[in-house]
Amino acid sequence: MNTRFLKLSEALIIIIVILLCLLIIFLRNGNNGKSAIISINGKTAAVIPLSKESEHFSVKGADNIFFTVHNGCIYVDSSDCTDKICMKTGKINKCGESIICLPKKVSVTISDSTENTDVIVG
Repeated sequence: MNTRFLKLSEALIIIIVILLCLLIIFLRNGNNGKSAIISINGKTAAVIPLSKESEHFSVKGADNIFFTVHNGCIYVDSSDCTDKICMKTGKINKCGESIICLPKKVSVTISDSTENTDVIVG
């Protein structure tokens, strides 16, 4: 029985390839270019980068709605609206995800400034 072990050079190549794959995965899932666009009554009120931590902040015009950015996610921390669906939506961080508060006409949508959009349908 002739078993062959990896040579040192082969092992190094495998380790380098694995590390490069992990680096690419990490960079693609990062929040470097992602931001939350907060709109009130259909007009952009603020653009908040998800890379910066912020706790319990409000945006002018979004009366009594407070947001938090933590670990690359944004969520509605508190709101005085009756149904609180905006709070129940939870944390969002993927492009295209939204939080909507219909009574206050406030929406939060995740956008990625590094993505290239070819076509917008709808």
